[in-house]
Amino acid sequence: MKKFLSLLLSAIMTVSMCTVSGVSAYDTNTLESRAQTQQQNSGDSVYGDFQYTVSDGKVTITNYTGSATTVSIPSKIEGKPVISIGDSAFYGYSSLTSVEIPNSVTSIRYYAFSRCSSLASVEIPNSVTSIGDHAFSVCSSLTSVTIGNGVTKIGCRAFSDCSSLMSINVYSNNTNYSSTNGVLFNKNKTEFILYPEGNKNASYMIPNSVTKIDEYAFEDCTNLKSITIPNSVTSIASYAFWYCSKLTSVEIPNSVISIGNEAFYKCSGLTSVTIGNSVTSIRYRAFDGCSSLKSITIPNSVTSIGSCAFCDCSSLTNVEIPNSVTSIGDGAFSCCSSLTSVEIPNSVTSIDWETFYKCSSLTSVEIPNSVTSIGYGAFSCCSSLTSVEIPNSVTSIGDCAFGYDDNYSPTDGFTIKGTKGSAAEKYANKCSSFIFVDISAIIEVTGINLNKTTLSLDINKSE
Repeated sequence: MKKFLSLLLSAIMTVSMCTVSGVSAYDTNTLESRAQTQQQNSGDSVYGDFQYTVSDGKVTITNYTGSATTVSIPSKIEGKPVISIGDSAFYGYSSLTSVEIPNSVTSIRYYAFSRCSSLASVEIPNSVTSIGDHAFSVCSSLTSVTIGNGVTKIGCRAFSDCSSLMSINVYSNNTNYSSTNGVLFNKNKTEFILYPEGNKNASYMIPNSVTKIDEYAFEDCTNLKSITIPNSVTSIASYAFWYCSKLTSVEIPNSVISIGNEAFYKCSGLTSVTIGNSVTSIRYRAFDGCSSLKSITIPNSVTSIGSCAFCDCSSLTNVEIPNSVTSIGDGAFSCCSSLTSVEIPNSVTSIDWETFYKCSSLTSVEIPNSVTSIGYGAFSCCSSLTSVEIPNSVTSIGDCAFGYDDNYSPTDGFTIKGTKGSAAEKYANKCSSFIFVDISAIIEVTGINLNKTTLSLDINKSE
């Protein structure tokens, strides 16, 4: 359920759609709901234990109502060819252990065999050209899949959450896909498509022919502890390493230009990450939930850090943000409870909504003169932060930006340093619990002169 909610949120926030070899995916929750409601269509025709529809003289199986553990789908019904296994036709049929798909079938549609929890293996015949989104998702007993020569499209997450899946094998004459040691690639092995979730190996080396790691390529590969990404790779797509909870370290080579949304989301065992110097953007939730990550060096090539990019990295103690960064997104470092200090470079002009929210160990922060606005709750619930100096460049400070606890109650004695008439003073005056210190009235002693009879001080007082 957490993954469903995360995917839904990602779709709302990023408008990013999952694509595998040109097939776009709907939001997971929408598909799940639709799959369940399409079962038991009473208006369909019946042939034995099969419900079906006919269009242009061709049959689509829409539902199976029997109780057999082994099912052979007919190639013809009443003389008409069966060409499609419809949306959710076998959805949730937990007794099914094996299924024979005839050579007449050309498409296996959305959720067709999803949640067939006893299905052990499946062979896709040469006649099939497309496998729909989530077609075999959550088939927890599925250990092997054989893909015929005719398949040209495999839908988004077609084999997701198949926790026992050890191998995907593709017939050698398939012109669109290939496999090596049970791992799925495109034909010329430039796209890494899927590493079977049930693979027991603790390490894997991606072939140096690969230029792109596709969406969900390593999703839920909980046995995987280390991964070698070659210099040939230029793109790591969204969700590529989703929930790889035992992955301990990642070195992203200099060849990689882009890291997609949630690429390493919830890699809770990840302790170190090296980001190559060609990456320009760390995108939405790229390392969210990497709770063991202690430190990270962001290269000078990076210009933007996306919303929630390092959210919930609860072991992160320090982070060095280079001067190349001009944008830090909402909640980028929120809930980094071990982060003790942060220096924001003078290339940044705004600190967004809840950027450092709930960084409970943060004791100091230096805001540069380049910053003009500080968003709502930017440093809220930072319980170890007792004071902050806000430069005159800041003209806008959002509510609860500083000095508020977990209940959004003001912290007594929180000190705000700034100049009279500034946004800092206006923010401090909103709450009687805050203390404002006018730094323009502070006397700076620049020297002490002492002789036998006199003592003099050299001072510099800003007016």
